[in-house]
Amino acid sequence: MSDACGQSRALTVLTPVKDEGSLRAALGRIPDEERSPLARLPGTHFGRWVVMPDLGDGPQLLFSATHDKSDEDYLQQIAAHMADEADEIWGQCEGYPGAADRGAFVDYLKQHRVRTNLFVSAYPRATLDEVLEGLDLRRRLGDFAPRAQSMDPEQLRAEFGKAGLA
Repeated sequence: MSDACGQSRALTVLTPVKDEGSLRAALGRIPDEERSPLARLPGTHFGRWVVMPDLGDGPQLLFSATHDKSDEDYLQQIAAHMADEADEIWGQCEGYPGAADRGAFVDYLKQHRVRTNLFVSAYPRATLDEVLEGLDLRRRLGDFAPRAQSMDPEQLRAEFGKAGLA
């Protein structure tokens, strides 16, 4: 499957836009980083919406996400964990049925899904929790390393353990 690399999955959805101005306004209201609705979706490594220009068929909304769930589970999670935002965004797209009818919502995204020809994941065998744990360890080591420069071996061993690095 070209949409998978290890346990990471790619989801790409391209939907025709009916009101580009309203869509851009809706996207502008979406918070980013930890306040993003995508942060509420378990297993989301990366996600974004992009308004694609009119290339002959009118503007299109591109939704792209990398996750570590099954495709069906991930689509269900979008409807369950960010229904209001989904309605605000995809509500500006043609034929959108709304997130209240989960079956119709999932079918809509499946109908507009674009399969990738090549998907590469930076961490193909890692879950989101494992990636976040690795990033936290890197941060803690980065904080510890400068302080460790002046420690004798006994103090280094003790402080290493206190820092949760042992």
